[in-house]
Amino acid sequence: MAEAPDWHQDVPPVTLAVLGRVSVGKTTLVRLLSGGEFDPAIAPTRELTVEQYSRNSKIVICDLPGYGSVSQPVEMFIEQDFTIYDGFIFVCRDKLDDDDHQVLKNLPRSKRLNVVRCVSDSDSDKDLDSLLGATFEDFALYRKDQIFLVDSRHQDLYGFPQLVSHLDNGANFKRASPRQKGVPNQYRQRATLTEQAMPLTRSNSDSFRVVGTKNGEEPPANQSALTLCEGSNNDVTADDDDFTDIKSSFESGGAKYAVEQSQLRLGRWKSAMVNIGITGNSGVGKSSFINAVRGLVSPDEQGWAKVNVVEETKIPTPYEYPMSPNVKLWDMPGIGTKNFTRENYLEKVNFDKYDIFIIVCAVRFTGNDLWLARDICSRGKKFIFVRAKVGQDIENERKVYTQISRLNFREDIVLKKIRADCQKNLAEFGKCRVFLIDNFEPHSFDFGELAMEIINITPSEKQEAVTMSMPTMTEGVIQQKVRELQKRIWLTAIPAALADAVSIPNISASLNEKCLLKEAEFYREQFGLTDEALAKNAVKIGVTKENFVQMAKLRTTAFKYTGNIVPLLKTLGIFKKVSMSKASIVLWLTTTLVNCGVSYTLAVSFLRKVLEMTAEDARRVNNEMTKPRR
Repeated sequence: MAEAPDWHQDVPPVTLAVLGRVSVGKTTLVRLLSGGEFDPAIAPTRELTVEQYSRNSKIVICDLPGYGSVSQPVEMFIEQDFTIYDGFIFVCRDKLDDDDHQVLKNLPRSKRLNVVRCVSDSDSDKDLDSLLGATFEDFALYRKDQIFLVDSRHQDLYGFPQLVSHLDNGANFKRASPRQKGVPNQYRQRATLTEQAMPLTRSNSDSFRVVGTKNGEEPPANQSALTLCEGSNNDVTADDDDFTDIKSSFESGGAKYAVEQSQLRLGRWKSAMVNIGITGNSGVGKSSFINAVRGLVSPDEQGWAKVNVVEETKIPTPYEYPMSPNVKLWDMPGIGTKNFTRENYLEKVNFDKYDIFIIVCAVRFTGNDLWLARDICSRGKKFIFVRAKVGQDIENERKVYTQISRLNFREDIVLKKIRADCQKNLAEFGKCRVFLIDNFEPHSFDFGELAMEIINITPSEKQEAVTMSMPTMTEGVIQQKVRELQKRIWLTAIPAALADAVSIPNISASLNEKCLLKEAEFYREQFGLTDEALAKNAVKIGVTKENFVQMAKLRTTAFKYTGNIVPLLKTLGIFKKVSMSKASIVLWLTTTLVNCGVSYTLAVSFLRKVLEMTAEDARRVNNEMTKPRR
């Protein structure tokens, strides 16, 4: 048997599935990427073919049969398990059809997606920028990494060199990057070439398994679960710094110390202090904005900021996000009042304590708004400009149109006019984005984009805390939460795998089960799927919580994330054999230094499945809340 390439003894290779309709050029592309020559007569793939990328041995390319033919209808194609691949290269030639959309909707959203648009003879003379723009528009609903315009006949033109460079550098997977340092010998997985050569037969998480042995020898006693996690240090579930720290903790203090450190890191986001200053003129709706952006709709709710037509705020007043008391929105006194002039405003509100500022404007842009923006920038801080009360502006314009014209009223024209006015007054700050919102319609206008902007301009070391605190559930926020929650999976799986193998004071022997259930419930809280959150949404649209759950077709609300984990594992399909006894599952969960890698795999599979399902339910809730209603 030939000697295994280096990546067999390092970390598992990245498996990229190449998929697309029949006759889009998919097989030709795979042939070129695996080191072959261009062949216009090459036959399309009729069965799964596995090739190694010729320029990076840590990437395996899986050529899937094209869908859309009589022998491979799309309904049959989407029945396969796409979770076994690390990422996808979607190949298309022209505008997406219904089959394409059906496939794209069935790909796991947590996996990386790259798009290759094949340039044809008829495309070659077209404006490539327009072609690229049309492709971006086609894929607007899907989270993609990059889009490449490729002509397989001319590998030196268009986006082919960029695609090659992307794969050479690991396709954004850290474990496939040439810069990734080799794993020390004592931590390498010793799997046979036969086991590693077929990565398609197991899920991505199955690469985290027990250390292999030679000639039936037992692994050394000091090699336990963290040893197995070397392969898990990838961009999906691990942060490089955290992984290095936990690994060091294990090496210096053993499994007990590693568990303690992983638990500390899971709660780290709660301790980050974030101060966001909400400023602007008196009476523009700063207090209403603070309630809206935190998801509060009633004065009866805890933390409600008092709203009044008369300026009430005399000193900066903090209001906490419900899920994170250390992330605070500060209701600042209105500028231009007797006690808060331009000359003393920033000193009186203690300017330096805030991480970012949100300037709220209403009705019209004023000199105070411009002055605030200038002074905030001059002192090295960032601001977001928000134009509030646009619902009121729209209704006022509607009345004017009704009185003076029979022309059809257009809401989009009103919004465009408001935005243009603000941007004109902020022209000196470059392409300053303006967010149009109405505090009483948080599912309309730019509220979703505003939530993402708050996350993006917060200092990087505090972005996790802001993301976890954000109650807004638009697509951008959902994706950001998924990215942050993915980083927690391996941190949760380590205690689950090691808890019964070591003696840890104040931690029960059933930690493995409890920490998995606790994390699953945390996902529900993060995505607004608790009973309380669903009831609040139901009230907004005038239905009962039960009816709302049915209308949105939610799947995870029926799960019980407390007590026994066994029924939940069966419900999620982690175990296909429903007849499996509780004893056999608990045996799998219960760990020792030898078999903890199996428990780690189970924990990762469980958490990934729950995260995928809760994120999808959050999208269903968002779709239901944004439906037009009479």
